[in-house]
Amino acid sequence: MGALGSGVARPGLVSIAMGTGAGVIFHLERPLRHPERAMGCLPHGVEGSWEMEGICLASGAAYKWFRDTLGQIEKESASKKAQDAYEILNEEAAQADPGCHGLIVLPSFMGAGAPNWYPKARGAIVGLTLSTGKSELIRAMLEGVCLEVRSVLESAQKVGANIREVHIWGGAAKSASWNQLAANIYGVPVVTTAISDTGLVGAAICAGLGAGLFQDAIDGVQKMVQVERRFEPDLDVHHRYNELFDIYKTVYAALVKADVWERIAALSWC
Repeated sequence: MGALGSGVARPGLVSIAMGTGAGVIFHLERPLRHPERAMGCLPHGVEGSWEMEGICLASGAAYKWFRDTLGQIEKESASKKAQDAYEILNEEAAQADPGCHGLIVLPSFMGAGAPNWYPKARGAIVGLTLSTGKSELIRAMLEGVCLEVRSVLESAQKVGANIREVHIWGGAAKSASWNQLAANIYGVPVVTTAISDTGLVGAAICAGLGAGLFQDAIDGVQKMVQVERRFEPDLDVHHRYNELFDIYKTVYAALVKADVWERIAALSWC
């Protein structure tokens, strides 16, 4: 419902629900089976279409941890100004350079979801220096979530999914700076809709279809879904993120290969 209500009803479109976790849904013309069973495939709301689904287990949850643990000053300032603490954090993150001088955050705070599915994985911060500031930490957290989602996108592309545009909905869709950051990391346009709770829109489309108000689900999408903003990727910045993404995957693989998380999980006093 959320994917349909965000306008993901044609090939090449991807829905990303940025809430506690990040649910990723790819619209497909034909069913695709992931050889490692990293993602599921099932019928789409559009008749004759299919969708592949993956998830990052902690996206908004990881950012909430940062806000509650390291963002006390922002929370206090926000309460005095009747402002959302996330808005202040996002403003600080915008002050840091893309890539944060090599600072990388693995947002595996609830284990790793698709495509790795490793429940013992934990969060990690790599690349700290004495010159690292709070703005870099905040931005690296946002970048880390997007890099984790990009792992899902890359895994689906390897089995034949086409990605030409991403539709983001949920809490993160309210942040223009985070949406632009996402577009730069994914390398494709990012779209947000006028109604961010797209699950309700999708349900309304299906109800209208059942009541005979629409010819089909695509007709319902065309009449019910309104694009609010479109964020085009900065390709120069995207190339920088390509290098960071490769390091990101290398860091994750190195921790797995060295049994770091297995050893942590085995500690009797943890």
